[in-house]
Amino acid sequence: MKCLKVRIDPEDRIADVFEALQKVKAEQILLICPRQWGVATDATLLKRLVASVPQKNIIFVVPHKFSRDFVAHLGLATVAACSEESEEIPEQTVAEVLAGEKINLTPTIPAVEMPAFVSRNVPKTSSFSFSRSHIFFILVAAFILTAYIVFWLRPRAIITVKPRIEAVPIVQNVIVVLPGATPSAINADLPQISGIFVENHQEGVELYSTTGREYDIENAHGKVTIFNENTKEKFFIPSRLESPDGLIFRFADEIVVPAAGNGEPGELVVEIQADPFDSDGNPVGFRGNLDAGTDLQFAALPPASRELWYAKANRGPLVGGSTLTHFFVTKEDEDLAEEFLQKKFLETSLAELQTEVSRRSMREKEKQVLLDDASLLRIDFSDYVFPKDLVGTETQTIEISGKMNVAGIVF
Repeated sequence: MKCLKVRIDPEDRIADVFEALQKVKAEQILLICPRQWGVATDATLLKRLVASVPQKNIIFVVPHKFSRDFVAHLGLATVAACSEESEEIPEQTVAEVLAGEKINLTPTIPAVEMPAFVSRNVPKTSSFSFSRSHIFFILVAAFILTAYIVFWLRPRAIITVKPRIEAVPIVQNVIVVLPGATPSAINADLPQISGIFVENHQEGVELYSTTGREYDIENAHGKVTIFNENTKEKFFIPSRLESPDGLIFRFADEIVVPAAGNGEPGELVVEIQADPFDSDGNPVGFRGNLDAGTDLQFAALPPASRELWYAKANRGPLVGGSTLTHFFVTKEDEDLAEEFLQKKFLETSLAELQTEVSRRSMREKEKQVLLDDASLLRIDFSDYVFPKDLVGTETQTIEISGKMNVAGIVF
C-alpha cells in the first residue's frame, strides 16, 4: 500500500485541501494539520473531508491536544506527530499536489504509533449527546416553568385594606395658675401651667355709616316691540316684562298682538315703564335704562310659551331712570353703632395683644400663647357716646366714641 504525507499550510483554503486529496494517488495519507487550523474543530468539514475520498485511509496529524481529542472523538484516526518510522514517507504541500508535482510514493507503510484511544474501530457516536449538566439544567428549567404556570393559574384575590382614620376628641382639663393664685383642692391633681394677665385699652372716635334710606326715583321708560309667533292673535291684559337681569317693566293697557303670517311673527309696539324697586327691595332707578336690542320675556308665562310671545327693545334704548339716595339717622342706629364700635375696638385690641405676646416670646425665648376665646377674655366697654340729637337728620355718617379695656390670659 502506497503512502504520502500531505502538509496543510495555514493559508490553504479548505476547497484546495479537498481537491488535493482527490489528486493524491496514495491509498494512505498522513494529513499534517497546522497548529491553529480551525477545520480541526469543525465536525462537519472533517467528516466531509474523509467522505470525499472513501477509498483512501486518512490519518490526521494534529499537534494541538484539544483539536486532536476532538478529531479522535469523531472516530477519525489521529496522532500528535509523525513517528521516526514515517520520516521516509515522502511529503508534499497542498500547493505542490495541486501543481501536479510528481513524487515517488513509498511502497510500504512503516508502523505508525498512535495513542491507545485512536482506532479505526472506534464506534462512531452521534455528534450531539446529553451530559449530566445538560440534564440538570433542563430539569431546573422545567421546574421553574411549572412553578410559573402554577403561580399564574392558581386562584387568587387582591385585597386592599384602607384603614379608616377617625379623629377621636380628647378633653383634658388644664389649670392656668395666675400669679398669687392657689388651685383648689378639687383641681390640685390637674395639670398646671403658669399664666399671666395682659391688658389692652382702646379709646377714640369712629365714623359710622347710617342705615336710614330715602330714595328719589325716576323710572326708566321707552317703547318695545311685542312679537307673536302663533298663527292666532294674542290678547294681553296689562302685564309684566322681565329683563335678563331680573328687572320688571310693565305696560298699562290691554293689547292684542296680531297673528304671525307669511313666515313673519306678528308685531305690536307698546310703551313700558320700569318698577321703582326690584325683588330684593333695592331701587331700580338708573338700572332700568336698558340698551337698544335688549330681549325681554313675559314674567308670568311658562318657559315653553315664552318662545311664542316675547318683546325686544328695538325702538331704541329705555331711558329716564335715575336714583337719588338720601341717608339719615334712625333710632336703630344707636344700638347698631354700639355693636359696630365694640367689634372695632375688640379686633384692634386682640391684634395689639397678639403682637405684644409675639414680642414677649422672642424676648424670653419661649413660646407664649394668648387665650383669645371670647369666653376667656374680660371685656369692659364704657363711655359710649351716640349723637341722639341727630336722629331723623339727613346725613350719611356720624361720629361715635367710647372706651374698652380687654384683658386676656397668656401662658
